[in-house]
Amino acid sequence: MVALPLTRLTHEVEFIKKDEIFIVANRNHPVMQFAHKRKDSPYCWIDLQDTAPFEYILSDYDTILGSTSRRQFQKAGMKPIAYNTNISADLGASMARAGLGLAFTYHSCAEDYPDTVYLSIGEEGVFLELALAHPYSTYQSKAALALGKVIREVFA
Repeated sequence: MVALPLTRLTHEVEFIKKDEIFIVANRNHPVMQFAHKRKDSPYCWIDLQDTAPFEYILSDYDTILGSTSRRQFQKAGMKPIAYNTNISADLGASMARAGLGLAFTYHSCAEDYPDTVYLSIGEEGVFLELALAHPYSTYQSKAALALGKVIREVFA
């Protein structure tokens, strides 16, 4: 599995799905006063600039969530409050669920917890395209083909 667009790989790719990037928050976090309901989705959305007064828990720059979140902050013209900036995505989401700040996660990683809210970034959301990649015209083992089949089924 890779995130598109490919920057360094020269492989054959097969688009699998778009995965939304969410802001993770505790249901009682003060950021919730800025959340907007959606008619067509169970998820609320938030304007990133409304989150400026609140602390973020961020993944490192060299991760997809870390670089994507920082691009979104730059696009919104804001510098986030962040003291924990080298945290794994899972730990960041756990800290956010506990009310220690806001973090980012993928829709595909969002787990159902009673006190957790997942917020779309902006009304349209921010998405990452996921694909399967394999070298051009090379042999693929039965195990690789089976794994590809399972991935397609899970994300269908």
